[in-house]
Amino acid sequence: MSTSMSSASRNESYLQDQIRALQVQGDYYARKVEIEKRRSDELDHQLKKLREQIQNLRREKVQQQQIHEKLDRELHTKQLDVAKTTQLTQSTY
Repeated sequence: MSTSMSSASRNESYLQDQIRALQVQGDYYARKVEIEKRRSDELDHQLKKLREQIQNLRREKVQQQQIHEKLDRELHTKQLDVAKTTQLTQSTY
């Protein structure tokens, strides 16, 4: 009977060790998941900032294109004015 009690005690001790090992392993993986979640949140935040920067750059590009087109139109108008003035000046001589 002492052999079966001793065997049961060893079996119980073995199971408790296994449970502790599984708990430690579970804690380890829980920490890993938490670290990866934080990392994912940080990457999401960086991605959001980069998307905002891209949108701002796109807006600036459109504005610069509009300014460039306006300056091109004004330059063309001024060139026509100069040509007309030159023609008028030459025709008066």
